Amino acid sequence: MGIKTAIRGKGLIGTVKAGFIILKMFGLRKEKMLTNIRRMTELVNRYDGLPTYPVPAVVLSKYWHLLQKFNEDLEFAVHGLTHIDYTTIAKEECYKHLKEAKKIFEDIGIKEPGFRAPYLRFPEHGVKILSELGYAYDSSSTLYYDVVEEKNSEFLKAIDFYSPIKNFEKGTFKRFPVCLPDDEMLIDRLGIKNGMKIGKIWEKVMEQSLKDSKIFVLQLHPSRFPTAKEGLEHILKKAKNEGIEISPLRSASDGCICITGDVDILCIYDYIWR
Repeated sequence: MGIKTAIRGKGLIGTVKAGFIILKMFGLRKEKMLTNIRRMTELVNRYDGLPTYPVPAVVLSKYWHLLQKFNEDLEFAVHGLTHIDYTTIAKEECYKHLKEAKKIFEDIGIKEPGFRAPYLRFPEHGVKILSELGYAYDSSSTLYYDVVEEKNSEFLKAIDFYSPIKNFEKGTFKRFPVCLPDDEMLIDRLGIKNGMKIGKIWEKVMEQSLKDSKIFVLQLHPSRFPTAKEGLEHILKKAKNEGIEISPLRSASDGCICITGDVDILCIYDYIWR
């Protein structure tokens, strides 16, 4: 199921390229990813903020003995029970997944977790299930900001795949859309490797999103942190200098920015296992 979703979002050639990128980013050992999580967390903490990392429940459970030491310096949110496309399964199965994922989080001490769907794709009935089960919020939808001049076919394919909402309206259940373009679109699809250039693009997104949706939700996977570190720090400095709160999603409010990053796996073996 994950391969089918990947091909739909990236195309066959893009999926093959992504396979090599994943191997390079994660490696065969989990220490590389743990180092990225630690360094990214320390950077956000340095600016008095806490990042939010959505993690599949089975991955968090498997590696809790390694991840729990970070718990006071960040927020962990549910990234599905496993890393699947929730738009491809029945409502009843979706309910079972979300219920079991929440129980896993609660059993290790994380009460009323938030949620972000894998692939940023989630059915509308899923949001109702989250509310019924007592999740704190959903951060699966997206808002796209047209701040990049040169776009290739891979970049445009991502916009179509994520299906950004055009008119965001707040409801009774908290929803925090991810602001696009994110790290994957800029680094993997457009090939931007200059951290400051990435930061300047995100600065434009931040300015627009704080006016439109009132909250800037930045997506930077810890696996790409080494490439985008300079860009992230640019955003954090600007927020700090302008008195903008840097908040985890669980306590987000109008006028703040949230630094988030999905932790899909810790090493390449998890990609095969998931």
